[in-house]
Amino acid sequence: MNIASVLLLIFLNISNAFSQTKSINVENTIEYFNLRNEAVSLVQNEKWKESITILENLTKLNQNDADLFYLLGLSYYQVEKYQKAITALKKTLDLGGTILRGISTGSAPSNDIMIKIAKAYAKDGDKNNAILWLRKGFALRYDEKPFLIGNSAFKSLNEDEDFKKLFG
Repeated sequence: MNIASVLLLIFLNISNAFSQTKSINVENTIEYFNLRNEAVSLVQNEKWKESITILENLTKLNQNDADLFYLLGLSYYQVEKYQKAITALKKTLDLGGTILRGISTGSAPSNDIMIKIAKAYAKDGDKNNAILWLRKGFALRYDEKPFLIGNSAFKSLNEDEDFKKLFG
């Protein structure tokens, strides 16, 4: 066997390896995209438990998709898993936030996510962190501030002096 034949075999094996890798990535990308769309649809339809199952798997596959962490945080919040909601929503902010729209239980601007984190802390009984995250959200301008005073998430804080000070 001459050198040209050996080089040709090496080239064909390398090309074949790359083409197989490319094919696998496309299949995974399509499956990922389909599951991602399914998760968005489940959240839009308020099917929280079903969405959590898919979103937990997708966030393991892609640790950099802020939209998925946002949806996961909202879903955890709705099923009263507040610590998990806080972790997922903080990860959303760490990744730069989200621009998802059309989610009835959420709002995408970073300050709204901060308020959702504050609500989760309040519902979990952590007054200090609830107030800290309210301050963070208010610092970025939060237009619905007056409506938070009677919000059920802050029921346990409504008579708290530190909480009242936030509203002037």
